[in-house]
Amino acid sequence: MRALKSLIYKSPFSRNDLKVIMGSDSFYMTQMQMSKLYGCSVKEVYCLLKSLFATNELEKSLVNRQIEIKNKNGEYISANFYNLDAVIAVGYRLNPKEATHFHIWSMQMLKNHLFETFKIKEPGIIESIKRKFSHMLAVA
Repeated sequence: MRALKSLIYKSPFSRNDLKVIMGSDSFYMTQMQMSKLYGCSVKEVYCLLKSLFATNELEKSLVNRQIEIKNKNGEYISANFYNLDAVIAVGYRLNPKEATHFHIWSMQMLKNHLFETFKIKEPGIIESIKRKFSHMLAVA
């Protein structure tokens, strides 16, 4: 996985700010982070993920990643992280209101990241897309 970035999610429903990892294609959280986001125990998150994998609603190999992070001692350790598909699937069952808000926020952050990437790599692509959308709307 390339460039990882940490962002802070501020929930409108609790006072907890949550540090989440954004990759080039998704957000990633541990089970502990999901429990804090949705106001439940780690065990509830674990059991729900286990159930989602057992019923093939989610495929573990597609939503689970090992990511190296720094621990409190400054050493790098490998930890289990789950992508946005898993985070939202868990959230819609445990706390739909928070899950919906987090989903909207995360999609906006990913869109912003995508546009910034295109601006840097392909400066003219944004204007081209805007022209095509304007033309499509004018024709419709």
